Amino acid sequence: MEVQIERGFEPVAGLLGLAPQADLGRDVEQDGQIRRESGGGQIRDRPQLRQGEARAEALVGERRIGVSRAHEDLAGSKCRADHLGDELGARRVEEQGVGPRLDAGGAVRRAREHDRPDLLPERRPARFASEPRSVAASTQRVHETPRLERLASALGALERDEPSRHGASVGIAPGALCYAPAPIMRDLTERALDTAAQLGATYADVRVIRRRDESIAVKSGRVEGVALGETDGFGVRVLVDGAWGFAASDTLDLAEADRVGALAVRVAKASATALRRPVELDGRPPATGTYETPIVEDPFKIPLETKISDLVAADRAAGAVKGVAFTESIYTGHREWKTFAATDGSFTEQVLTQVGTAVEANAIEGDEHQRRSYPDAGGGYQAAGYEYIRGLDLAGHAEQYAEQAVALLSAPQLPPGRRTIVLDPSMLYLQLHESCGHPTELDRVFGTEASYAGTSFLTPDKLEEGFQYGSDLVTIVADATAAGGLGTFGWDDEGVEAQAVPLVQNGRFVGYQSSRETAPRVGLRSSGGMRADGWNRIPLIRMTNVSMLPVPGMSLDEIVAATDDGLYLANNRSWSIDDRRLNFQFATEIAWEIKGGKKGKLYKNATYTGITYEFWRSCDAVGDERSFVMLGTPNCGKGEPSQTARVGHGVPGARFRNVQVGVGKW
Repeated sequence: MEVQIERGFEPVAGLLGLAPQADLGRDVEQDGQIRRESGGGQIRDRPQLRQGEARAEALVGERRIGVSRAHEDLAGSKCRADHLGDELGARRVEEQGVGPRLDAGGAVRRAREHDRPDLLPERRPARFASEPRSVAASTQRVHETPRLERLASALGALERDEPSRHGASVGIAPGALCYAPAPIMRDLTERALDTAAQLGATYADVRVIRRRDESIAVKSGRVEGVALGETDGFGVRVLVDGAWGFAASDTLDLAEADRVGALAVRVAKASATALRRPVELDGRPPATGTYETPIVEDPFKIPLETKISDLVAADRAAGAVKGVAFTESIYTGHREWKTFAATDGSFTEQVLTQVGTAVEANAIEGDEHQRRSYPDAGGGYQAAGYEYIRGLDLAGHAEQYAEQAVALLSAPQLPPGRRTIVLDPSMLYLQLHESCGHPTELDRVFGTEASYAGTSFLTPDKLEEGFQYGSDLVTIVADATAAGGLGTFGWDDEGVEAQAVPLVQNGRFVGYQSSRETAPRVGLRSSGGMRADGWNRIPLIRMTNVSMLPVPGMSLDEIVAATDDGLYLANNRSWSIDDRRLNFQFATEIAWEIKGGKKGKLYKNATYTGITYEFWRSCDAVGDERSFVMLGTPNCGKGEPSQTARVGHGVPGARFRNVQVGVGKW
């Protein structure tokens, strides 16, 4: 099959909801050696990390190498070429003795045992549970005290408001987009941390991030665009006099680490002059270890022709249905390498990989426009490799969904009234996202999102009283350990270990998504949900995988069979909710009438509305594990300046009684 790629096409951010990043980074000269300044032999009083030639593992791109071979591997070996040419079929370079030592539970290696009790084990779907394994804590390492002359140089650059010149190079070697081994990365992070501490920071952390995004868009059988973007840099966050300061740079060298660390302190001191409430952090043990998303097929090693061919096949299958006006198909791949270090001795490395895809058929007749999307409106996304894309079988489902889009043109309008509704997982996950995920973010509760996205009706007094959020069938968790979730990781951007946190337990409101700063204000520990949209943004409280746990007893099909009269609603088309997350309205792509336990008559332009807690209290049936699926969205917006987050939602489908449907004018 011949495929045409148009050149000069702008990245398809509008289609994907995931704009490829511009290359803001810089490749720097790397001679394989660390040029260190002598500290006069003095020993630092800072928390220690590693010692001597201990055989600790380090991430280099996607490889693992030993510390004792770090410089030899960086300078002399061939790191895997991750350029677009590799996607076009460049032969993978040989990697001797550095295989991906992934464990059977999902490539998780931790510095301490998971002693957290499992949350409602009889309700957590086994196939979506990720069981991390532990590793021994890192050994200590002695470092030299930074020179006062280096601090003076950093402060001098601040006064001149200019970036420092390159010092010892760290991070990226020319011609091979692979990350440096841990000793080199440690020099960058510890220089920034030392500088911040010397200048008065009581706490500091640094994140070094490299991100790659790939996107492909096909429209009506023709390739509309192919984009591959990368960005890398580091950000330093400090606490001085009870106030936060933050600074970032895309220059990965030691002198710049000094300058950025000093700038963050300067920002914090300025912020402290207008401080209303001093920041107090909850305690946590130092975070050490590595985490990688478990994958079967590396999406960045799949030939570009294969990805395009898979999309074109699905797109043409949908377009072959008579009555379809146009089709759209998308693919996106995302990878993030993340190093985190803090003045409490934390040092973690993570590699997160995610993919997504969709096919959409659109039918038009006069002013009427109907669409059907598979597997979800906007795409199906998971933390996985290309095996997830293959498993969706876009081409095999395209014709069925295209036929539904055409059939909707002649379907009757859904009449208004109060009905029993059954929500398909493709609709339930967004209901969960908007009416439970966002209102349980504790920063929103305290008003820090009021000017942009609103506040929350779930105020702290409701936590104390055990507010009745839903029926006793409703249990909702924020689970950063769930397999396949876009919100799954090893540690958040404050070094808090991934965990499952109850938000609603058997209908009662029991918890928030929180940070080390906000959690103590309501007597809790951080939920581990702080994440930033890249190296140049400060972390915010973000959803991880906010999921509704299945209830043993009935599958979703059996719930439909047990419904005498109702509606089955699938795939979101539009939504609206007030700034306290109380009054909502959703429109779906499609609705089927349920009569006598069977889906029958088709309705178009279906809508439903309600008050959040009244809606969830009306839930009288929840699907079991057989109906549970992990979905997600890669473009959840929050913050000023705006940040997007990749969040997951596991849902089984559920039934709700006495819901107002058919609202709005058409």
